[in-house]
Amino acid sequence: VYTSHGPTVIMPTWFCSREWFCHVGQFVEDGKGSPEDLLFFYEHLRKGGGAYRVDKGLLLYRYHEQAATHSVSEETIWVHRVRFLEEKVLAHWPSFTIWNAGKQGRKLYRSLTEANRQKVCWTLHTVYTYMFNYFFHF
Repeated sequence: VYTSHGPTVIMPTWFCSREWFCHVGQFVEDGKGSPEDLLFFYEHLRKGGGAYRVDKGLLLYRYHEQAATHSVSEETIWVHRVRFLEEKVLAHWPSFTIWNAGKQGRKLYRSLTEANRQKVCWTLHTVYTYMFNYFFHF
């Protein structure tokens, strides 16, 4: 569930029982622009839920131009993804390296809480890449 360019599992590709759905707490209805499916999935994982692959088409997914999914900004999704990463992974690590010092790596670093920024160990490769990108940004 932790990738640099989006989720590995998206809403139309997963399902659960009604009992589990009620246990997790249903969707957060914060209105237009809220990634309620992503928030539900994270809560599902917090409560011990898993994900299993089924190599068979089980549904046909269609959407339209007025679908609510288009109202969720990339930045909103990014903020939730980084907070979940900090909560479930980085909170348990004494230190870590952000290997990619390109756009995504820099954005990740800037998005971290100060406590997690303090845990970042810069490798020589990362420093050189950062300097190159800073001075020769195209």
